[in-house]
Amino acid sequence: MKKSNLLNYLMEFPNYLSLFLFSCFVMLASPILLDISKYFDVSPEKMNLIITYFMIGETAGFLILIFLSRKYNRKVIVLWAYILIIPILIGLILVTHLALFNILYFFAGCILGIIFMNANLSMLEGEVKNKDSVINLGHGFFATGALVSPFLT
Repeated sequence: MKKSNLLNYLMEFPNYLSLFLFSCFVMLASPILLDISKYFDVSPEKMNLIITYFMIGETAGFLILIFLSRKYNRKVIVLWAYILIIPILIGLILVTHLALFNILYFFAGCILGIIFMNANLSMLEGEVKNKDSVINLGHGFFATGALVSPFLT
């Protein structure tokens, strides 16, 4: 492997990290849904809605990125997404009402959907000529994030 080709693969690391973080966040709540339902004093069946809100938010994030990227640079959008995810995560930690928790989970889905979509688009537009290997490696990070997440909880 040429040195410049290796450097191109290393330049894709932020995309790999984005995929890892996305899948880690998606799977993070699953092992602790019972604990979260006890915290909010609701039945576990109602807690499964947070995954639905997240996925709807993720889809909205995909659309948001498509429309915002027509007007703004994608790097700026993703930078703002990373900035906005911090107060949302803090809010998820501190919230005491289930409705607000669901709303914050929806917005987390929006922000992470933007980050996820940008990572996939960036891998396709990157400098590496062998796009198959970049995407396979990226989704290996995605799978690793899903695997690691239950251990973090």
